[in-house]
Amino acid sequence: MGAQPVDPDYAAVKTLFNAVCDQADPMAALAASPASPAVADRVRKLLERDADAATHFSRPVAQLLSDATQELHPGDRLGAWTLLRPLGQGGMGSVFLAERSDGHYQQRAAIKLLRGWSGETALAQLARERQILAGLQHPHIARLIDGGSTPRGQPYLVMDYVEGRRVDHYLQGRGVAEVLALMSQVGSAVAYAHRQLVVHCDLKPANVLVGDDGRAMLLDFGIAQLQGLEAGAELQAMTPRYASPEQRAGRPSSAASDIYSLGALLSELLDAAAAPRAHEWRAIVARACQTEPERRYPSVDALLDDLARYRRHAPVRALPQTPGYVAAKWLRRRWPWALAGTGVIAMAGGFTVQLAQQRDRALQAEEAARVSAARAEREAARAREQTRLAEAAQALAVTQRDRADEARAEAQAARDAATRERDLARTAERREQVQRLAAEQARQAAQAEATTTREISDFVVGLFDAADLRKGGRADMPVSQLVEAGSDELERKLADRPELRGRLQAVLARVQGNLGQRQQARRLYEQAIAQERANPHPDRLREASLLSDLAVLLANLNAPAPAIAAARESLALRQARLSADSPAVAESWNALGLALRSADALDEARPAFATSLALRERNGGGDSLEVASTLHNMGLLERAAGRLEAAEVLLERAATIKALRLPEGHHDRISTDRQRAILLGQLGQSERALALQRRVAQQQRRLSGENSSLWSNDLRELAALLGQLGRLPEAVTHLEQALAVEERVAPGSNGHALSLNNLAVALSDLGNPDAGRRFEESLALRRRIGGPQDALVRRAELNLGRWLVRTGQVERGVALLQSAEAGAAQRVPATHDDRVDIQLMLAQAELGASRPDAAAARAAQLQSIEAQLRPPRRAQILSLLGLIATARGQPQQALERQREAQAMLARQPQGVAILKLRLDAELALAAADAGETQVVRDLWPGLRTRLADQHAASQLRARLAPLVQAYGLAPS
Repeated sequence: MGAQPVDPDYAAVKTLFNAVCDQADPMAALAASPASPAVADRVRKLLERDADAATHFSRPVAQLLSDATQELHPGDRLGAWTLLRPLGQGGMGSVFLAERSDGHYQQRAAIKLLRGWSGETALAQLARERQILAGLQHPHIARLIDGGSTPRGQPYLVMDYVEGRRVDHYLQGRGVAEVLALMSQVGSAVAYAHRQLVVHCDLKPANVLVGDDGRAMLLDFGIAQLQGLEAGAELQAMTPRYASPEQRAGRPSSAASDIYSLGALLSELLDAAAAPRAHEWRAIVARACQTEPERRYPSVDALLDDLARYRRHAPVRALPQTPGYVAAKWLRRRWPWALAGTGVIAMAGGFTVQLAQQRDRALQAEEAARVSAARAEREAARAREQTRLAEAAQALAVTQRDRADEARAEAQAARDAATRERDLARTAERREQVQRLAAEQARQAAQAEATTTREISDFVVGLFDAADLRKGGRADMPVSQLVEAGSDELERKLADRPELRGRLQAVLARVQGNLGQRQQARRLYEQAIAQERANPHPDRLREASLLSDLAVLLANLNAPAPAIAAARESLALRQARLSADSPAVAESWNALGLALRSADALDEARPAFATSLALRERNGGGDSLEVASTLHNMGLLERAAGRLEAAEVLLERAATIKALRLPEGHHDRISTDRQRAILLGQLGQSERALALQRRVAQQQRRLSGENSSLWSNDLRELAALLGQLGRLPEAVTHLEQALAVEERVAPGSNGHALSLNNLAVALSDLGNPDAGRRFEESLALRRRIGGPQDALVRRAELNLGRWLVRTGQVERGVALLQSAEAGAAQRVPATHDDRVDIQLMLAQAELGASRPDAAAARAAQLQSIEAQLRPPRRAQILSLLGLIATARGQPQQALERQREAQAMLARQPQGVAILKLRLDAELALAAADAGETQVVRDLWPGLRTRLADQHAASQLRARLAPLVQAYGLAPS
C-alpha cells in the first residue's frame, strides 16, 4: 500500500481547530483569527458537522463538550476515585483533581478525560497503550496510576498529581547551574522513556513542573501518542513552538522529535538565564534542533553528554574540534596548575628584579656619598686656607699695633670670617657623616631584602628536597609529609626572622588543615596570630583573616567555645575597618555560623549563615565558590536540625556549583560529596550512599595520604554505611583501620575519640563484649577534651548507658542516661535523635527494673511527638509499647504492637538492617509468648542467617536461644 500524500495545510488546520474549539463561542473565535480563508473554511466545516459525522481530528465540538462537562461533576465517582474540582480543560479533554475513596489508603491524583474515542477497537488499543505507559517508573516522570471508562464510555486516565511551578517560571532569576541541573533531570527521564520505546511528543514548559525541593517532574508522558491512536500517529497533539518540523508537517513522531523539543526548551531557559559561552550552548541547541532528524543528536544521552561537557568546560561535540578550541578548553579546566606554574616563574623573576633594583640603589647611594665627601673635603681645604690667611693677617696686626682703628676693624672682620668658615667646614663634615650613614643603611636594607629573598627561596626549595630523587628522596612522598617537614624547619631556619616565620606558619597551617592534620594546623595558626600581635606595627586585617581561618578549624575540631571567640573577634576587627558588605565580612559571618553550629546553637547559626549567603551572592553572583561554601555549611546545619529534605536541596546545589567550577578530586568537591553520602545514608538510601562514600574515600586517600585525619574520617563514614546495611564485620575492619590512623597522627583528639566510639557501636551491634571497654575509653577521652555540656560527651554517655542497660548494669547505665538527658534538654529539641534515644533507653531500664507503669509514662511522652519523628524512631516506639504489654501480661497486644513496628520498618527502603534484626527478634519472642508457633517458624530462617555474624556472647543470641530449644529450630 503506497504512502499517503502529506496535506500541506494539515498543521495550520489542526492548530487553529485546537485553538478555537474550547472557546465559549468557537465561531466568533474563528472569525477573529488571522488564518487564511482556505484554512478557516476547513475549520468551520469541522465545527459545523453533526454528531454522527467523523472528522480528521475528533468528534464535533458540541458533543465533545457535552461528554466532558455534562456527564461528570465534582463529587462524582470514577472507580476508586472521587472528583474534587476541575483543574483545567484543553484540546485533549478535561482534567479533574481526584482523591482515592475506596478506603485502602489516602492518595490524590489528576484524572484526564480523553476526548474523541469510540468503538471497541479504539478502546482496546487505548488499553494496550495505557499498559505500556503505566510501566514507566522513573523519579522524574509523573506515573500513570489507573484508567478506565466513564458510564457513557468516555475513557479516562489517572495520573500522579504533581504540585509545583512550570520550569520556566521556577527558573526566573536563577543561575545557569540550576538550569543545567533541572534539564539533566528532564533529559534522564526522556532517555529512560525512549529506552522503553515510548516517545513524549509534546515537551514544553507546561509539561515540566518543579517542586519546592528542586525536583523536576515530567507530565503527560505518551498522552500525545494516545490522542493520535484512533486516527493514526500523525494526529498527535503538539505545541508548535516546541514541535519538530516533522510534527508540524503531520508526519509520525520519533525519539528525534523529543530531542528537537528538548533543544527548543533548553534554548529558551539558557537564554533567559543569560548563560555564559553562548557560542557553545547555542551550538548544542542548533544540533538538537536540526531540520532533518538524522542530523540531530543520535540520542538524548548524547545531548546530555554535550551539556555535561559544556558544564565542565570540556570541548562540546557540537562545535568543530579545532586545535585552538580544544587547547583553550584544556587550559580553562586546568587553570590552577597553569596559574601556579606562572606564579612560580613570576615570583622567581620578581625576586631577581627586586634584588637587582636594591643592588643598584645601594651602588647609587655609595656613589652619591663619595661625591659628597669629595665636596666636603674641598670645602674643608678652602676653610683651612682661609684660616691660614686669617692667622697671617692676625700676625701682621700684632706687628703693626700702631695701625689705625680701620686696620684693627679689618683684622677683626677677617677673624669673624675665619670663624664662619670653620663653622661651615664643621657643618660639611657632619653632612658627610649623615650621607655616609644613609648609604650604609641603604646597603644594609638591600642586603636584608636579598637575605629574605634567599631564605624564602631556600625554604620553598628545601620543602621539595625530600622528594628529589637526585638527593636520595622519594618521588611518591605524600604532600602531607613534605608540609610536616617544612613546619619542623620553620623554627630552626627562621628563628631570627619572626615576621617571615609568622607568614609562612599561616600558609602551612592552611595546607595542614586541608590535608586533615588539624591539630598541627591549629598550633601553626595560633603561633602566626601570636606573632602578628607581637609585631611593632601589627596588621589587624591580617590578624582578622587568621582568626577566621582558626575559627573554622576549631569548629571542625569540635572546640566550640574557642571557635566562637575567634569568629566574633575576626568579625569585630573587619566590621571596624571595612564596609558592611565586604567579602571579608561575609567570610567572618560564615566562620561564626560554623562555630555556633559546632556548639549546637542552631537557631543562632542560621541567621549568621543567611547573612553570609546574602553578601556572597551580592558580591560574586549565585554560582560562585563562596556561595557554594555557605550553601554546604547551611546544608550541614539543616541536617543537624533533622530537616533532611532541606539539607539535601542545599547540598545538591553546592555540589552542582562546585562541579562547574572545580576539577574532579578537588578538596572542596570531596568535602561536599562526603556530606551528601552521609545525608543519603540518613535518608535510607544506603546503597547509593555507600557507592558515593567509597569514591570519596579513594579520592581523599590519593589527596592526603594514609596519615590523615580526613582519610580516617572517611573510613568511619564508610563503616557507618556498611553498618546500616548490616555488613558489620566489614564495618569493624574499616573502624579498626581508622582508629590506627588516629592513634598515629592525632592521639587524644576528637577524631581518636570518635573512632573509639564508632568501633564500640559496631562491636555492640555484633554483641561483642569488648564494646564496653571501647565505650569507656571513648567517654574518658571525650571528657578530657570537652566540658560537661559538650555534645560529644553527651552522646558518649548515651552510648555507654545504652550498653550498660542492655547488659544488665542498669543502675550505672541509668545514671549516665540521666546525665546525657540533662545536657541534651538544654541544647536540642525533644524531637532530636539523641533525646528520643535517651527516652527509649530509660523506658527499657524501667522495664528491666519491673516498673512497666514508669516505662509507659515515658512512652506516652514519646507518643506526643511521634508524628514529627522519622519512621525508624516511630517503629522503636511501637516496639517499646509491645515490650510494655509483655511486662503487663498482655501477650496478644504485645504481638500486635511488634507486628506494627515491623510493618512500619519494612517500608524503609534500606539502611536500618540492625534495627530490623532487633525488631524481628522482638516479634519472634512476642509470638512465642502469645502461642503463635507458625509466626516463630516463619521468622526463624531470616533471623538465623542474620545472627550468623553475632558474637557467641551476644545478648540477642542468648534471648533467642530458648526458642531454638522449645521449637526444635536449627541453631544459628
